[in-house]
Amino acid sequence: LVSPQQAQGIATVLLVSGLVLAAALGIWPFLVLLGATIVYEAYSRPPLRLKRVPVLAKLLIGLNSALLALAGFAIAGSPVAAFPRPWAVYLV
Repeated sequence: LVSPQQAQGIATVLLVSGLVLAAALGIWPFLVLLGATIVYEAYSRPPLRLKRVPVLAKLLIGLNSALLALAGFAIAGSPVAAFPRPWAVYLV
């Protein structure tokens, strides 16, 4: 079994590794992953724990879905400005 302290350490190593890999892919993937991480932290952790507010929770999950789709779009080599707006609206 893994203790809570070990789990926190593993999560930190994985987060930093993911951010480093995203930075290696470019500035946009890095910023999108960083933004998604911040939104999920606000969603899950006290004192905000925004998942307690149903409408806001759905909006935040949709926003992160759009951010991560945008990251995939950028990693595939397309300019971020060319991301289809209807996709963003649909995802959010």
